[in-house]
Amino acid sequence: MTSDELRARLRAGRATVVVLDTNAMVRRQYEALQKPLEQVNRKAGQTLLRLVVPWLVSAESVFRHRRTYGHGYDVDLIRESMDAFVNGGGELEPFEALAATRYARELWRAYPDDSAWRSARRQARADRGETGRWGTHVDWFIASHAADPDRVLLSDDSGHELAWVQRIRVADLRSALAAFLDA
Repeated sequence: MTSDELRARLRAGRATVVVLDTNAMVRRQYEALQKPLEQVNRKAGQTLLRLVVPWLVSAESVFRHRRTYGHGYDVDLIRESMDAFVNGGGELEPFEALAATRYARELWRAYPDDSAWRSARRQARADRGETGRWGTHVDWFIASHAADPDRVLLSDDSGHELAWVQRIRVADLRSALAAFLDA
């Protein structure tokens, strides 16, 4: 999704859920978005935009930091980051029946048979230069939270495993918010 497409949604009063991927959460990119997002909702007189983080982002964050820092890494730092996100107006979303249904439905649409599924997994591994046993599947699960027309994944990544959902880059989201507020 481009900045212009999101601006058009906002002007039309179409509510959108922005789902943060792990990088957007770990890099705390949401902090710079929370105030403009509140201003957009106030200007519109309704909740046009909501920020949501799948709980699975927490698991991927802990895994990533443990790989880098070992057992000495304080996992409470991830929990504190999630708490700060919620205290700033964000929402945590579990991987429950709705996300699981979206995940299965959209993956089946994108990869309707075993051959297509195997090809997608191989491509994702090649794109990432890894085994794909963790990152690729986690990204598919996280992306499933954005698999509805009223949702968009906030991600600067462009991997094959995210191609089946609408995405917006951080800079494009910032641009759309600023343009809406300036109008």
